[in-house]
This record gives sequence, structure tokens and C-alpha cells, in this order.
Amino acid sequence: MSGRITEIGRGQGFLLQLPLLVWLIVLWLLLWGTVTVMSVLTGALLALIVTRLFYLPPVDLSGRFSVYWGLAFAWHFAVDLVRASVHVAWQAVDPRGVPVNAVLAVQLHTRSDLIMTLTAEAISLVPGSLVVEIDREQSLLYVHALGAPDEAAVAKVRRTVLVVEERIVSALGSEHDVWLINRERRATGRPPLRLSARQRRYEEIAEAEGEAEAGESGRAPLPAGPAGVGDADGDAAEVADAAGDAAAGGDRSRDRSRRGAE
Repeated sequence: MSGRITEIGRGQGFLLQLPLLVWLIVLWLLLWGTVTVMSVLTGALLALIVTRLFYLPPVDLSGRFSVYWGLAFAWHFAVDLVRASVHVAWQAVDPRGVPVNAVLAVQLHTRSDLIMTLTAEAISLVPGSLVVEIDREQSLLYVHALGAPDEAAVAKVRRTVLVVEERIVSALGSEHDVWLINRERRATGRPPLRLSARQRRYEEIAEAEGEAEAGESGRAPLPAGPAGVGDADGDAAEVADAAGDAAAGGDRSRDRSRRGAE
């Protein structure tokens, strides 16, 4: 994306990272158990050293938090937690036994490490679902779902994960994160998440600069996922065929080598 949208000055970047520095200082004070001028100064110094000298993927904070959408996310999360707990408890005593489980790959809309982490945590905290692997480069979550015996159940789990991502983005996502979700919602005939005057201007600029074609739309196809992924029979067959072709090619090469030696 062009500098007109994403360029952040050093001063603004420092302000966005300030909450992380404050949190590191708080952790340092908790470790010491006392709050003194010296402990605060040493904590601040160590926080700066850790964030500047040790390489870590940068955590891009949006600089915004919606109290309304934050409370809405908390409410929906509590409801999902109770509903899933009752459902899993019933499955534990259901005389029909536990239904077939599945591991599925869910493609998130955003590329934000913070949004991806919060989404994975929210999904894993709800009984019956667990994120077993994360592909940071492709923004993929591999989710183990309890009781997903068919395509309809797998699609329902995938929609649930994406709804959780949308709620988190509504609460603290950046304008770019909201635009990525709104772009997909418009393509499927759904209304956008939120369209404030500032968000509308951002999306108009993004569309005018052709971000949809030059940026996030060029993602690679979904990989097959880790071993044990449900609905992966076709992928496994393709892998087996490829392995067989490679083995046959190797045999033909060895035969030609023997004939040449003779």
C-alpha cells in the first residue's frame, strides 16, 4: 500500500508501541514486588533494550478501541462459552458416542499478528474448538473442531471463526483491517461492518489506488494443512500420486544409468 495510507511517522509509531513498553515495565515491577523510582527506571531501560536489540515481529497497534464493540465481543464470547460448555458436556454423556471430529484450515481476512493471536485465543478458550497450528505467512488457522462429521458442520465452524475475527476487528482493528473485511462482505452481498466518515474516506482511497488487485488479493491457495486434517482425502491422493510419479521417474533414471554403464 502506498505511503499515503500506511506511512506512520516515528513519533506516532512510538506512541502506538507505548502500551507494549508500559506492559513490560509492569511485568518487571511485578517480578520485583515493589514500586520504586529505581525499579521503574530499570524496567523502562530494559523494556527499551528488549524492544530495540532483540528481533521480534513488530506488533502493529491500530491506536483505537471501541468500547461498544469491545463489550459486544465480551457478551458474545460469554454466550458462546456457556453454550459450548453445555454442548461438550452433553457429548461426554451422549450414549451415541462422540461424533467425528475434524481439523480444518480457516483463512482469515487480515494479516495483523495481533488480530490473528486474539482470534486464536478466543477460539481456543471456547470448549469444543482448539487452534492446533498457525500459518503466519498465509494468515491461516488450523482448528480442531469437536463434532464436525460433514461438510455442513465444517462450514459452520469456519463461519464461527470468521465471525469472531470480525468482532475483534470491530473492537480494535485498524482501518485497513476493517476494509479487508468490508471488501469480502460486499462481495458476498452483506452490509459492511461500520462506515464512519473516516473509514469511508480510507476505503475510497484504497479502492482508487488499486489495493484490491495489487495487495491482499494475491494470496496463495490454501495448503492442505497438517497431518490428520479432515476432508483431506483428495489432497492425500494427490500427494500419493506425486510421490508415485517421482518414484517412477527415479526408477527410469536408474535404468537409463545402468544401460549406459553396460
